[in-house]
Amino acid sequence: MTILKTNTPLDGWLGGGIPLEGITLVTGTQGSGKTALLRALAAERATPQTPTAYISSDQKYPGGFCVQQLDDVMQLVGQLHTMNPKPVILIDDATSYGVCVTDGPAVGARIWANFVRNSQVREHSVVMAAQTRKVRLRDPAAMRSVLGQGPTFAADIILTTEVQASIHNGLVLRITCQKMRWMDTAKMKPFLMAVVHDDELGWRGEAA
Repeated sequence: MTILKTNTPLDGWLGGGIPLEGITLVTGTQGSGKTALLRALAAERATPQTPTAYISSDQKYPGGFCVQQLDDVMQLVGQLHTMNPKPVILIDDATSYGVCVTDGPAVGARIWANFVRNSQVREHSVVMAAQTRKVRLRDPAAMRSVLGQGPTFAADIILTTEVQASIHNGLVLRITCQKMRWMDTAKMKPFLMAVVHDDELGWRGEAA
């Protein structure tokens, strides 16, 4: 596994960074800091040598792409694949993209499953944020993504975020690693990282 540095404190905790070619899934409930984390990763990774494409359905990001429909996300990623070097692709709140009104949630889940299995997509470093919600399972505290199971099975890394504290210029996130292909997650303690906003530099990941 070839690793891409995020240039944040995550690198040491994750054994170097995120996959250079593969899928990183960031999950959490609404307001758990997923977007803040993705914006910090986007800001740190945005260089001419490693361009970054930030995709969002409702929040504009400088130099990013704002699209609402899932088909448009797929088309955009196809265009990004023609770039050289291959950009890091960050997809904010993947559960928020709409599908045709005649299609149901199963169609969206199938599209995402095909997306993460696509060999061209996996030539990029892709970071996807997905909102989780409570469902009626035996364990009342159990959570699952409304994205479908495809990204969960295909992901090289799965991180869960939770806001530990609010600070005057950002958040302190408690990040848990649920899955990593090259490390034993049972030995990884939850990690605290500050995600702060600087008026000149934008979002940054700093040691908590």
